[in-house]
Amino acid sequence: MRFLPVFAWILALLYVVNAVSIRDVKALSPRGSGSPAGALAEDILSPANALAKRKGGGGRSGGGGGGGKSSGGGASNSRSDSNAGGRTVSGSGVRPAYGGGRYYGGGATVPYAAGQRSPLGLVPLLILPLAALAIFPGLWLYSVYQYPYTRPYTFVNQTITNVTFPNGINQTLPVDCLCQQYSVCGCDDNNNSTYLYDLIGNGSYAALNKSLVTVSEVNGSRTIVINGTLPNGTTASGGTDSPAAKQYALEFAGWWVMGVVVLYSVAFL
Repeated sequence: MRFLPVFAWILALLYVVNAVSIRDVKALSPRGSGSPAGALAEDILSPANALAKRKGGGGRSGGGGGGGKSSGGGASNSRSDSNAGGRTVSGSGVRPAYGGGRYYGGGATVPYAAGQRSPLGLVPLLILPLAALAIFPGLWLYSVYQYPYTRPYTFVNQTITNVTFPNGINQTLPVDCLCQQYSVCGCDDNNNSTYLYDLIGNGSYAALNKSLVTVSEVNGSRTIVINGTLPNGTTASGGTDSPAAKQYALEFAGWWVMGVVVLYSVAFL
């Protein structure tokens, strides 16, 4: 029966090597989600890069939502090259700054990987970069996910007045939100009036922050188009645990197995 400790040693060694190998492979991956886009995309994205540098999809003009990763979280999806989104303990990347600081520029409260169904159930359509360029000017490096909102936006356009409506007229327009492939997405149809006012303001096209929102013809209809792309590494706060912590716990569990094998060998050999 002396072959049992040797066999147990081999199993424990394979377990630890496998755990460490998984960690090292993830660390060398060009993006946290395993996408083929590479780290270069994060540096040259536009309009995604414009969103990151000027507004971050979270802050309003004037620097309300810029900034780097927070010191909290520590999760693999808070790495600057990860497009996983989700929540970490303290959040990372840009902060939501619309609707009283609850929403990102695209309307979501929790970011997610572009191409996924939004938290409130929006289903994306994949379109080519040229098609995205036609409705939202900018450099789209990859294909784009189009999230058509289920509800149109109704707002008061104060730039159009008359005797009957001296304070402006109500306008209703459909909404599309765009997120570049391999990026973090902040698109969602929250129907919050405060968020809507922060986004549209008094209805003046000239006053819109065109790195975030514009008005274009989409399928023959005048449409509000939002760039919901967020910088990679963006996460919302409020997470309870991190994928990284779980991964390291798994690796340490391997070392515990090794220790048990050593004790067994000393006791019975």
